[in-house]
Amino acid sequence: MIRRTAGLGLVALALALGTGCFGKANEKNWREKSAKVSCKMSKRCSTSQFFFHFDSLDDCIDEAQDLYDDDAEFLEYNCEFDKKQARKCIRLMKRSCKAIGSEYDDLYDVCSTVWACGGAVPGDTGTTGGGTTTQPPTLPLGG
Repeated sequence: MIRRTAGLGLVALALALGTGCFGKANEKNWREKSAKVSCKMSKRCSTSQFFFHFDSLDDCIDEAQDLYDDDAEFLEYNCEFDKKQARKCIRLMKRSCKAIGSEYDDLYDVCSTVWACGGAVPGDTGTTGGGTTTQPPTLPLGG
């Protein structure tokens, strides 16, 4: 479970691309909001792996946001942003590290469906649900 927890922060970060002060997530601010909350989760739940790959929280956030030029990329591919899934994804990333580790499949399933796409988008590593959801690329943190 330690190995799985070590990499899950960045996997979630890639899927999501969170504290209460961020306000409501929408398709225009999702990249920034999901990057912040998922990097905080990575730092909290996998500190040694986090600092092996990043010098600071800001470095992680910058790299997470660079995975895509901006969220408009999803809109260009007729992807639909699901606000309910976005809120749920952020809420799941705020859970305790133990809960995240033991319920990782829930986090993965929810965060991978924030953007529902009919086809592949740049950086797509595959599709789930019969090609209806897109899984963005992962950051270089492995588990």
